[in-house]
Amino acid sequence: MIYLLCIFLIIFILLIARYIGFKFNKHYIISSFIILFVLVFYIIPLLKYNIYEEEYITLVSSTFSVAHSSEINKYSLYSLTFILFVIFSYIISYMLLAKSKIIKCENYIELTKKQTLFNQLSFLSLCGSVGLIYFSGMNLSNLLASSRFAFFETQNTVFSLLSTYLTYLLVVPTYLIASKKASINWLYILSLAATFFILMFVFGTRSQIIAIAFSYLMGRMKVNPKINPKYLILSAVFVHLFVIWQFIRYNMKSVDGVSGFIDLILFNNKEAYLLSLESGDLSWFYDATFTAMYIKDYMNFSLDGDTYLRLLLTLFPSTIFDFKPEETQRIFAAIINPEAYIVGATFPPSILGDAYLNFGFNGVVIGLFLGCFLAYAQFKVNYFDNILSIVLGSTIFIFLLLLTRGTFNGLYPLIFCALVLYLLNFLSLISKKEFSYDKKVS
Repeated sequence: MIYLLCIFLIIFILLIARYIGFKFNKHYIISSFIILFVLVFYIIPLLKYNIYEEEYITLVSSTFSVAHSSEINKYSLYSLTFILFVIFSYIISYMLLAKSKIIKCENYIELTKKQTLFNQLSFLSLCGSVGLIYFSGMNLSNLLASSRFAFFETQNTVFSLLSTYLTYLLVVPTYLIASKKASINWLYILSLAATFFILMFVFGTRSQIIAIAFSYLMGRMKVNPKINPKYLILSAVFVHLFVIWQFIRYNMKSVDGVSGFIDLILFNNKEAYLLSLESGDLSWFYDATFTAMYIKDYMNFSLDGDTYLRLLLTLFPSTIFDFKPEETQRIFAAIINPEAYIVGATFPPSILGDAYLNFGFNGVVIGLFLGCFLAYAQFKVNYFDNILSIVLGSTIFIFLLLLTRGTFNGLYPLIFCALVLYLLNFLSLISKKEFSYDKKVS
């Protein structure tokens, strides 16, 4: 089985890196990405298709391509080259950063100031949850009875988008709790409960909850970066809950009372995983990649770098810069499901599919840039304790998860959290006429 061979080669490279002295237990960001990559691009396809020679790749209830042995071999070589580029680039970049003459200092934030930031961000996140309801243009009962796309147009209003990003702020307090930089209080609990109910039950979205859950895991690994089975167990629990929730979301309207809801959670695990494996999140990464490769190779369609042009123009609105390309996940949706595209749906092509749609097989070079970025993020988290390191530590997983799905939307929470924290810190300094100072890290 060629996918098993790919997994063994990746493990072999990691063992060599470990032998020459590169300790991956201190590099949990790249380790998390490798585990995610192997899971969604190799293990899940093996479970779903058990590919030997030929399989039909089904996407959004349509057969888009046939995975012949030649396509399978091409996919294997492409994906393996990509992840190896990420690993090599990460190792080299981190070693250069660690040996550089960069002064290892921090914009020191006192523990009391962190607790203040903790309370401020919890409150702003609570405001965001309430704002999502208020600016949706619908009352709570109508929202609970509507489909996910019934309020799509109102979601794109400025205040609704602002409310959405405000809910992401809760990742930072969660990260501070996990890394023992702040203490939990009633305001945080209230904000967490409101976020969970409004996002999961009312709007049927999980992105912010996933971000919050894994920000806690990242915080725990910062405190104790040693290899710990508890981290794998906790990750498995998070994944299980989100797989189950997709099934609940699809069957919510058929639930009869509280007892029916409990039965849905406790006794439908097999159905939930079959749904996610056949047409849900677990198999999407692989199926989307194969579809993107088919579109590029057989439909003669190419983005020619538009994805990364849009990335460079992230902070510039399309209304002003009309040459700013449309999101790749929207373009992909228009190709594979025009009806869903009309109502505002997005279909990300996966990180591999996105790079291939832009540059063909040469898209593997994106792995080099990704490795450099992850090395920088880990270096900041390991050696610094300032606003940027806190933001990177708390938002890096949701960024990687969404990037692996094939969208840069995970960059927006990262930027938004950074801007809000810098603004709050600046206002605090102005109001108290204090200035942050540098503190060397031993």
